[in-house]
Amino acid sequence: MTSSDRDLALSMMYLEDRERAALYARVSPAKVSRVHSELLLQQRLRIEYRQYRDAVERVIGRLRGAGRFSSTASYLRPRRAGRNVS
Repeated sequence: MTSSDRDLALSMMYLEDRERAALYARVSPAKVSRVHSELLLQQRLRIEYRQYRDAVERVIGRLRGAGRFSSTASYLRPRRAGRNVS
């Protein structure tokens, strides 16, 4: 799953254990560990509804195949044609 660990954890915050287990079965063990760590961290944070809603919308967009469903731009830029790189 290509959603960020933080977005996935936020969207799973209010799921029951059996619902979380169903999602965990679809991702790698390493991602499960990272998402679980994020969930523990988020329990100590004050998350605004807007942040929760935005994360859920991004995850839903990724699950529907919307591609890059994010408001942040990539920091990688293509090289300009014709530039010599040493």
